[in-house]
Amino acid sequence: LGGARIASITEEIMKQQSLIIITLSIFIFGCTHTHKINPRSSATILAELNQQLQGQEGTIFLTDMQEFVGSSIQVRNDSVFWVEPSQGEHKRISRSEVRKIILLKRGRGALEGLGIFALIGGVSGGLLTASYVCGRVEDCDTGGAFLDGAILGAVGAGVVFGLPIGAAIGSRDEYILIAPTDSTSNKY
Repeated sequence: LGGARIASITEEIMKQQSLIIITLSIFIFGCTHTHKINPRSSATILAELNQQLQGQEGTIFLTDMQEFVGSSIQVRNDSVFWVEPSQGEHKRISRSEVRKIILLKRGRGALEGLGIFALIGGVSGGLLTASYVCGRVEDCDTGGAFLDGAILGAVGAGVVFGLPIGAAIGSRDEYILIAPTDSTSNKY
């Protein structure tokens, strides 16, 4: 096979891989980390959960589809407590009425976005550069061209796109409070 034919095949493979990577990143991006909390959770598990919630502002979703924003959220075996941020009002509700609590973490989202876009940019940049350079230069170092393109693509896409998009979307920690009748999981 000649250099032009190899470049053409490499370019077609790169297009297909890029499409797959971009499609997967759309589904993966905006990561959600789900934790199920059993109604009979031990004091240790509840202490770990409350430590994660400490100092965070989150959204509390009730079983009747109401939502509340709260800070200083505390989960106990029988109830959930929080402070309503705009008025500083203390709230308490039966734990069985709470469906889930979601925390949005923008810093972790920025790092996840950086990683995902660096991966996309690295693979795409490496394939594009190797295809372009080796399609035009007869005695081409494909590995070197791929590495140069991968580094530029990873840094460029990760920093330019990944950090700001990841920070804007954020990463979600979702704590599902399993109702007593649905206690099939015992993990945190």
